[in-house]
Amino acid sequence: MVADSERDYVPAAPQLWLYDALVVVLARAWRWRRALLAQLAPREGDVIADVGCGTGTQLVKIGRAAPGVTLIGIDPDPDVLHRARRKLANARILAGLTRGYARDAADLLRDRAVNKIISSLVFHQVPLEEKKRRLHAVEEVQREVSLAKHLRLVGQEVEVLGEGRAKGLWYGRTRTNRLVHFEFPTDPTGMLVHLRVIHAGPWSLNAGPLAAAGAARAG
Repeated sequence: MVADSERDYVPAAPQLWLYDALVVVLARAWRWRRALLAQLAPREGDVIADVGCGTGTQLVKIGRAAPGVTLIGIDPDPDVLHRARRKLANARILAGLTRGYARDAADLLRDRAVNKIISSLVFHQVPLEEKKRRLHAVEEVQREVSLAKHLRLVGQEVEVLGEGRAKGLWYGRTRTNRLVHFEFPTDPTGMLVHLRVIHAGPWSLNAGPLAAAGAARAG
């Protein structure tokens, strides 16, 4: 919970009703919002958090692009959240809005099965030390999300394109660009190999060859 007496953020605009127009005119929002949506690639079943959601414009765009997503918005400004609730209601899009800072994101999003996080027009408004704290909080959420996704792959078969060798293990990437370190009896560089995931970390997987391992030249 954020008390008004503890406010240490820059309000969205001197007059809130100007905010959305200023973002369009001064920040060329039509360009980067479209690019951000494409990069996010929302799909049915995603749980997406917008840290510093502002008036909810990006949440509306996500909800319209993928009606089956679960949306969460976090922002410390109660006036902005009030405007976001109206905007989402007018668009008939459901989202859970929570008052809080980016530095609180790890706690606010814990156990909510978030698998994608975005943030825009936030970090430029705060001092450097606060930027570092908030970035660390977002990175912690990202680590937890990534680890949860990787843990579901333990025991599963994955197809990996071998790329090289480092620190005594081969490494390569899956079709979804996950980094995998693995053991293999022959040089798999440039080959598609089928492996079984035996360990998961937040940023990479460890795997071993299947009982009857096969490899095929990529290309």
